[in-house]
Amino acid sequence: MIHSAGFLYNPHKSGIKEKTQQLQLMLKKQGIESLFCLSTQEKYSEALLQPDIMIVLGGDGSVLRSMPFAVNLGVPVAGINFGKFGFLTRYEYDKVIRNPQILFNSKVSARALLEIETVDDYLGQTCLALNDIVIQRLNLSQVEMYKICVNDFSFEPKAADGLVISTPTGSTAYSLSLGGPIIFPECRTMQLNLIAPHTIANRSLVFNSKEKLSVCLDNNDEMKYSVDGLPMENAKKIQVGISDQTFHLMYPESDEILKLVESKLLWGRRG
Repeated sequence: MIHSAGFLYNPHKSGIKEKTQQLQLMLKKQGIESLFCLSTQEKYSEALLQPDIMIVLGGDGSVLRSMPFAVNLGVPVAGINFGKFGFLTRYEYDKVIRNPQILFNSKVSARALLEIETVDDYLGQTCLALNDIVIQRLNLSQVEMYKICVNDFSFEPKAADGLVISTPTGSTAYSLSLGGPIIFPECRTMQLNLIAPHTIANRSLVFNSKEKLSVCLDNNDEMKYSVDGLPMENAKKIQVGISDQTFHLMYPESDEILKLVESKLLWGRRG
């Protein structure tokens, strides 16, 4: 049963704060207490109470911004779509307002997360990614070689403009534009794609949950990286694996991933 909810909204969407308040009032009539209501641009306090669910109003990017908070609280996320694509925001606002039972009858999908450790001059930090990490060299005007290791195996250095390591959730994002496969979102795998590799003999690699990848430049220069579309940061070495933690995404009972693949990606359509 759902007794309480936390609300996050994207402040850059016109009228969304008012819609969030309307949704809070409607759910209050259904006996659901609102524990907090925050913008996705705010820093989240660790002192917040733990709700039964988190409701995010915005686009897929807003759900990505909610991920660290939701994982830390251990609550599932229901994304209400005010964006364009709607792979992670699977609810329509008008339908939820008219029939809140849509939320109560939801299914929950457990999504794999990347655990990322970055090292820059011996200072390390860790973070999680729901979609992907994008890695590029600092100077895009010159060719540099990426040294990629999988566990104890080292590939020959690869010349490319960068690389993307993604989760199955992220397989329909940047990875897809690089020619990567669509992977069912509940698989516990990660995928490696090179960006503009200097060879035609290139294909995606899909790894299981036990593998650990490490990336650096063969001349030990700094690289820049972005996690889930956040601003770029610098590092000399990046290590990536599948986290023991998972992200729980709610979606309507009638919704299916195959419908999304066909309707939004036009999979198998002719003409």
